[in-house]
Amino acid sequence: MGDPKEAAHLALFLASDLARYISGSAITVDVFPNPPFKGFINLS
Repeated sequence: MGDPKEAAHLALFLASDLARYISGSAITVDVFPNPPFKGFINLS
C-alpha cells in the first residue's frame, strides 16, 4: 500500500511526456488502509 505522495507522483508521471507510450491501461491507486473508494485511472 502506498501513500498519497506516491499517488501524486503517478499522476504527474502519467501527465508527463515520459508516459507517452502508456495507453490502454488501467492503473489502480490504493493509498488508504480502509478507503471510502478506490482511485481508478482508466487510460483506455
